[in-house]
Amino acid sequence: MSKLYFGGDYDKDKHKTRTSTGQTTRDGAEAALRTNYQPNYTFDSYGIYAQGEWYIGAESGVFAGIREDYIETTAHRLDKERKQYTTSAFARYEHYLRDSTLYAGLGIADRIPDFWEVSKVDGMYLSKETNTQLDIGLSHQKEGLSANVSGFISYVQDYIC
Repeated sequence: MSKLYFGGDYDKDKHKTRTSTGQTTRDGAEAALRTNYQPNYTFDSYGIYAQGEWYIGAESGVFAGIREDYIETTAHRLDKERKQYTTSAFARYEHYLRDSTLYAGLGIADRIPDFWEVSKVDGMYLSKETNTQLDIGLSHQKEGLSANVSGFISYVQDYIC
């Protein structure tokens, strides 16, 4: 038996702020609170993905997927815009035993800087980071008892700090 899934999504993440620095009096603070919020960063994200499941008899299954995102980051106060692509993919093998499942998976995922990272000095120039991860584990379930043991190793390239 095989299954394929396809999809897409869109997300708009808007950050706004208002200036209240230098307000040392009650009147100054109240005046700052009456000012309108102004946009400082906007993230527009468009994503598409595909995922599949393939079963090899009753003993095992293979799962794989890929995702591509296009992200526009706008720094309104700096009058700068940045366009980036990110890619993520995974593959996982499962072997089914009587009451247990053994599995191993490999995944890779890109991540762009988030609001807190881009809002640092020169944050709009930060590169994306890439995480590669290997997962292995065992799940067991029998008569109301459920137990899981898993482990992973991860390597992050171009870590955003």
